[in-house]
Amino acid sequence: MDKRVFLALVGAVAALGGTVMVGDQAIAQTQPEWYNCLTREVFTPEKQVWCNRWNTLQNGTYRVPTGAGPEPVFEIVTLENGELAQLPSPERAGMPDGTVVFSQTVTYAVRVFTVAGLPRINLFNRTTGRQELNGAEAIAVSSVEGITFTHAGSTTAGQPSVQVSLAPDGAQTIEVNDIVQTNFATVTGTVTYLPRIAMPPGAVLEVSLVDVSRADAPAIVLASQSTVFGERQVPIPFELVYNPDQIDPRFSYAVQARILVDGQLRFINTSHFGVITQGHPTEIEVQVDPVSR
Repeated sequence: MDKRVFLALVGAVAALGGTVMVGDQAIAQTQPEWYNCLTREVFTPEKQVWCNRWNTLQNGTYRVPTGAGPEPVFEIVTLENGELAQLPSPERAGMPDGTVVFSQTVTYAVRVFTVAGLPRINLFNRTTGRQELNGAEAIAVSSVEGITFTHAGSTTAGQPSVQVSLAPDGAQTIEVNDIVQTNFATVTGTVTYLPRIAMPPGAVLEVSLVDVSRADAPAIVLASQSTVFGERQVPIPFELVYNPDQIDPRFSYAVQARILVDGQLRFINTSHFGVITQGHPTEIEVQVDPVSR
């Protein structure tokens, strides 16, 4: 097995328990029962959970060091059935640099974005008025359960740990210092179009919740989410997490969506899709229309 794959799987094995050797040191873990996931008998609930977790670990994306020096160079590797994949997974393929998800709770505003293909996280604490993370490096792990962006944090540097998980159905889970954030509201729905054409796997759907109250000013983005199509086709689900304290019942809010292929705009909504206030719903189907080329 490739050394880089071994480094990636060290964390995977540690996550399942056991004793892991790193250099000359042994890291003790709680010893679980180990299962053979290739057998065909009806699995017990415990074995099913264990095998599901093992499958996720063997088919994830990891940021691993390529050297053992004091300042190692890191590389993103994707595993397929425990082996180093030659191509990026569909969840990462074709994602241009920029915002992946921008979400806001009452306590935090979090932005996950990519620079040169590597994920980073910004975190603003509304309670203290402090930018707690600014472009902090993150790890992206993709699996059948979606994609998770994680920054481990640092006690000595005073940096919190952050985890943002995006499920295939668009649902988001935000954790700060291992505490799931629940003080937020959401706008959910799907994006679709009428032409009977398929999008390539690298097509990117961008959905935003915007304040469109000021006709003479640019719309203010309250939340956004970018999704790579992969093997999916429309309708594509989304969930936009926003801070309800930012909503003024006198103002107007809408969902805007567009689809890009190779960085070129292919579809965009040409109708207004109002949400939240003035009798509008918080669950909506957004239709985008082809852009003339």
